[in-house]
Amino acid sequence: MSLLASVSAILAARRSLVVVSQNIASRKQQPLGPDVFTIKRLILFSLFSLMGLLTAAMAPAADAVSKDDAAKWLQYLTPLPREINIPAKLTLKPGEIAVVGDTTASKVIEQAVLEMKQVLTTSAASPEKAAFKITFQLGGPEAESLKALKNSAQAYRIESEAAGRGLRLIALADWGLYYAGKTLQQLVRARTMAQSVEMPLVTAKDWPEMETRGLWGGDSSRNLPWMAERKLNYEENISWMTVDRKTKRGRAAVKPGTEQLLTLGPRMGIEHAPVLLHLEILEGKGIFDVYPDFRGKEGGKPGVICYSQPGVVGLLADWIADLGSQPTVERVDVWMTENLAGKGGCKCEKCKGKNWAVEEARTIIAAWREAQKRKTGLKLRVLTSEATYDDNPAVFAEIPREVGIWYYHSLLTYTARKIPMVDGPVLKEAQSGRWVGVCPALVAHVGVTQPFSSADFIHYRMSEFGSKGLSGMIGYAVPRTLMNRFHVEAAAEWLWNPSGRTPREFTRSWAVREKIRDPEEFVEWQELMGPVEWTIYGSEWPAAEKRTAQPSVAQLLAKARLPELGIFKSEKFGSPWGEFKKPAELKAAASAAGRGVKLAREIGLPEFVQESLVIQGYADSLCALWELKQLVTTDGIAPVKRGPAKAQFDKYERALAQSRTALTDWNRAVSSGFSRGGHVSRTLEILQKMSAQMKETSAGLGVK
Repeated sequence: MSLLASVSAILAARRSLVVVSQNIASRKQQPLGPDVFTIKRLILFSLFSLMGLLTAAMAPAADAVSKDDAAKWLQYLTPLPREINIPAKLTLKPGEIAVVGDTTASKVIEQAVLEMKQVLTTSAASPEKAAFKITFQLGGPEAESLKALKNSAQAYRIESEAAGRGLRLIALADWGLYYAGKTLQQLVRARTMAQSVEMPLVTAKDWPEMETRGLWGGDSSRNLPWMAERKLNYEENISWMTVDRKTKRGRAAVKPGTEQLLTLGPRMGIEHAPVLLHLEILEGKGIFDVYPDFRGKEGGKPGVICYSQPGVVGLLADWIADLGSQPTVERVDVWMTENLAGKGGCKCEKCKGKNWAVEEARTIIAAWREAQKRKTGLKLRVLTSEATYDDNPAVFAEIPREVGIWYYHSLLTYTARKIPMVDGPVLKEAQSGRWVGVCPALVAHVGVTQPFSSADFIHYRMSEFGSKGLSGMIGYAVPRTLMNRFHVEAAAEWLWNPSGRTPREFTRSWAVREKIRDPEEFVEWQELMGPVEWTIYGSEWPAAEKRTAQPSVAQLLAKARLPELGIFKSEKFGSPWGEFKKPAELKAAASAAGRGVKLAREIGLPEFVQESLVIQGYADSLCALWELKQLVTTDGIAPVKRGPAKAQFDKYERALAQSRTALTDWNRAVSSGFSRGGHVSRTLEILQKMSAQMKETSAGLGVK
C-alpha cells in the first residue's frame, strides 16, 4: 500500500469513528447495552488496525534483488549456506537498526549479539522505535524443523519478519545461533558504508556436513576470530605437563600464552581439547626423574613407558584430570606413541610377549576412567599413529564406543599424494557409526615450508572425508594459519557444505573476499598453478631430499639409479616424480608454471608472483633431472653427451636458485605483520644442499 493510499484510508476511518462516537454520545443518558460494548471493541480494533497501517506505510521501501546481484552478494559468504535466498533488500541507516537477543542465555549468544552490533557500528536506542530489528531466537516452534537436520545443534534458519520490518535468526542451540549471526554479518559487512547499510531480506536454512571442523597446533590458538568467521569449531594444542617432585603428582594445563583457548574460543563456538602428548616422548616432562621404574626396559625405544607398572595409570589420570578440570574444557585428547624406530615398546619380563599398543590403549582408558571420578562427565578422544597402524583393529577393540578416535599417520595423513586417505579398519570403524575423525596436513609438507594453493587438492580431501562418514577433521596448517589461508578456508567450505561450490566457484569467491582486483584472472591463475603444485608436492619434491635415510637424487643420478616416472617406493615415497606418469606431463607442468608466472604478474600480487616463481623453479628442475637421467649410464656420461649434460646441470642449478630467491620473497610477502617469519630457512637449506650435491655429481661425471 502506498503512503497516499494509507493516509486516505486512515482519514476515511477517522470520519467513521467520529460518527460512531457521536451516536454513542447522543445515547449516553440511556442504559448501556451489549451493542455499545461491541462498538467500543470495534473502535479499539480499528485504532490498532490503523496504527498497523500507518506503521506499514512508514516502513522503509524494499528493493528487489536480481538473481545476478544475489549471486554476487553470496560470494562474500564463507562457507556457502545449504539453502539461501535474497529476493529483496532495504537501505537503512545504522542507527535505525536494533539487535536483540537473550544475552543471558549463554556467552555464545552474548558474543553473537555483540558482533552483530559491531558490524552495524551502532544500534537504535530502543527496539520498539527501530525501523528494523534483528532478533536472535533460541528455540521456539520455528526451530522444530531443524531437529531433522544433520548436526542439528549447529543448524539455523533466517526468516524475514512481516512487512520487511526485521530478520529473525532461529536455532535449537547457541552454536547454531552464532552461525546464523556469522552468515548475516558477512552479508551486511559486504555492503555497509559509513552512513548506510544494505540489509538483505534473506531467508536461509543451513547445517554442517561434519560435526567437528578445526585445526591443531601452529599458531591456530592466536587466530580464533579468523577461524570462527569460517565456522570452524574446534582447536587442539599440546599442553604444559610436568610431575611435581614433592607430591609425585602429575600437573597439566594449557600452555602459557594460549589461555584464550579457554576464554575467547568458547564464546565464539570453538571448543578446545587439550592434548596429552605422544606417550613415548615424555622424557622432558619429569616422568622418569620421579618414577624411574616407569621407563621401558630391555631394548625398547628410549622414552617408552613400562605399562606393567601399576602407578602409570594414576599419573596419566592426574594429567587427564588436570586438563579436564580447566574452565570450559569438556574433553581431553591423548596421543598414542608415534614412532618406535623399529625397536618396539618395553620388553621387561611382564611386558614381554604383549602387544604394546593394546597395553597402551588399556592404560589410557583406565586413566580416563580414573579421571572421570574427579571430573564428572569428562570426555575423551584418542589419536592413533604410524606406530599403532598395523595394530589399529586391536586398539579400536580396546577403546569404548563413547570415546572418539582420531586417525593420524605421519606418512599417510601428512601427505599431498593423490590417493584416498581413509580405508581399511579406520573406514570400517567410521561406517559402523563410531565417532572417527582424521588429522591431515593442509600444507605441501610438514616441516618444509612452501607455497601451496590448490582448490582441487582440498576439495578432493574434504569430499573423501565427508563421503566416508567421518565425524571430524583437525587440519595441520603450519607454520602460520594465515600463510595457508586459502587451503584452510577451502577446508572449512567443503566440511560444511560439500556440494555447494565447485573448486572454481570457491576460488572466485575467495578472490572476492580477499579483494583481489580481477577475480576471474585469479581463477585462471589458480587453475594453472594448482594442479602443477599438487603433482609436484604429491611427489614430495623437493621435501623428500631432507631424509637422510634415503639417497639424494644427486647420488641416485651418479649411479644411474633414478627411478622411472610414477614410482612410489614402499608405496609411500614418491620422490622425485612419483605423480608424473609420462615425460610430456613434466614438460606440461613447466609450461603451465611459466604461464602462471606471467599471469601472476598481470594480477600484480607479490605473494602469488613469488609462489609462481617457486613452482616454476621446481618444475624446471624436474625437467632437467629427467633429461639427465637419459644421459647418465652406469658407465657415466659419454664424452659426446657431456655438452647436453652440462646444459641440463646448469638448468637444474638455475631452477633451484630461482626457487630459493622466490621462496625468500614469498615468505616476506606472506609474513607481513607477523612478529616472526614463516620458517622457510629449513627449506632454503634443503635447496642449497641439493645444488651442492648436484655440483659434486656433475664433477664426478666429468662435467664441469
